[in-house]
Amino acid sequence: PDLARRWDLRGPAAALELDLDALAAAPAPAARFSPVSAFPGAERDLSLLVPSDLVFGRLDAAVRALGLAALTRLELVDVFTGKGIPEGKTSWTVRLSFSLLDRTLSDAELQAATQKVTEAAAALGASLRT
Repeated sequence: PDLARRWDLRGPAAALELDLDALAAAPAPAARFSPVSAFPGAERDLSLLVPSDLVFGRLDAAVRALGLAALTRLELVDVFTGKGIPEGKTSWTVRLSFSLLDRTLSDAELQAATQKVTEAAAALGASLRT
């Protein structure tokens, strides 16, 4: 408070101290990379009605637990509540990105993977939005 008054700070303030010697001596983290596929990937968007109290992290964990090798990304791209959405529900649009390093996925493989994600979402109380 004394410094805030002395320096005429009018909003929230924070201070920190860094030990630059310790930081410089710390080992650098190992470089991480993921190879990029030469084959085209595919994306699928799912519009889901989910319970209003469901957090995206639970869906993300459930989908990751499926172990879908071709699934490279799961992203929440839209959240909507309001007109046309039932009470106690929220509309989510999730984007699934798929890719393999050695080949292009077939439509049947994409459909099967998307179905597994839909089933994982249903186990959490979600349903496809019509």
